[in-house]
Amino acid sequence: MKVESLYIDEAFGSLDPNTLNFNMDTLEWLYKQGRKADVISHVQEMTERIPVTD
Repeated sequence: MKVESLYIDEAFGSLDPNTLNFNMDTLEWLYKQGRKADVISHVQEMTERIPVTD
């Protein structure tokens, strides 16, 4: 099955800094590949690194 989109709800709040960075790098890579992810989070680094798109 090919997944075209990803929905993530509050999955990052308990991650250590290295694991959070790894996951953020992965989300950025997916974005550059044209994939979409809906993310709900209160982690400040995520709001700074993830662009808001339509």
